[in-house]
This record gives sequence, C-alpha cells and structure tokens, in this order.
Amino acid sequence: MRLAKFLSRTQDVTGPSVRPRQQLVFAQLVHGGNWNPNPSAVPLLLKELASNTSVAVSFERVTVQLNDPQIFNYPLLYMAGQWDPKLSKEELAILHRYITNGGVDPG
Repeated sequence: MRLAKFLSRTQDVTGPSVRPRQQLVFAQLVHGGNWNPNPSAVPLLLKELASNTSVAVSFERVTVQLNDPQIFNYPLLYMAGQWDPKLSKEELAILHRYITNGGVDPG
C-alpha cells in the first residue's frame, strides 16, 4: 500500500540549466512547397526532445535550402509541408547525397 502511494505521486525532475556538452542543432528544410505549415511544431518538438530524453538541444531555429552547402553541417533535417515540395532534379540529387551519407558531406 505504501509503495503504491509512493509510485502514484508525480515527481518533478529537473536537470542542470546549462548542459556541459554540445547541443543538437537541426535545420528545417525550406523548399518550393508549403515548407512551414505549423510554425510552432519545431519549438514543441525541441521542448519534448529536451524534456523526455538526455539529448541536449539548441532552441535556435535554423532554416536551410538544399542548394546551400551548409546543409551538411546539420546531422538532422526537418522537412514539413502539406503538398508537393517541388524539388528540382538537382535538389533531389543533393537530398539523396545527404541521406545516403548520413547527413554529412563525403567530401
């Protein structure tokens, strides 16, 4: 009975306000379609990731286009939209290279 009462209580768990490791920064992909249908989605995703995992996240919003060489600086791309992103053959080739190489430029 005492154990059940103990386990049924909600406990607030907080971590350090400054995490001593590199933070995850990911970029949202800007494309020719509706690339940002829900502007609050990224902050909410980051909040859940920070709250429910041990991953240190950066809450800085970063956007990038496929033809930007900086795309390979981000280990994770977030792509959203409600219809065809209208990617060119060149952009599809870059996205394929990004995915095939695990988000890094093979160089």
